[in-house]
Amino acid sequence: MNQSFAVQMNLRPADVVVVPITKFNVTAHFAVYRGIDVNGIHWYLENNHVYGVRWIDEGSFIANNPTYKRIQCFQGNDYARTQAINRATSLLGRKYEWHNFNCEHYANFVQFGYYHSKQVNNVDGIVAGAALGLVAIALVGIFSGK
Repeated sequence: MNQSFAVQMNLRPADVVVVPITKFNVTAHFAVYRGIDVNGIHWYLENNHVYGVRWIDEGSFIANNPTYKRIQCFQGNDYARTQAINRATSLLGRKYEWHNFNCEHYANFVQFGYYHSKQVNNVDGIVAGAALGLVAIALVGIFSGK
């Protein structure tokens, strides 16, 4: 019998699995490993763009995400790990919002206690840079008489 992904990767509750969601690994999906139940099923918690924060069993998670990018190990003692899992389950059912509460916001809240998404910040930076570029082009046109 094949070992589960969680066992292969030595996952512990509150560790985060980061999986690519685009061909060139530009964006990623983040899921929190919850642990194994009495029936031997490994569970994850994720903030899914369709369903929001939900439980997902390992078989379904791996079927949807056949490769992984990295593991973000939880940094903290067992008490902090329990608190992280409590944060994770406290948000079950909350709706996904790309800009304010995506899967990365969720995973960071679980692990660190605050919402943060580098992916959103990167997109915001690109959009702001593009907007400034357009303003600069317009100003050059205005001042050059074109």
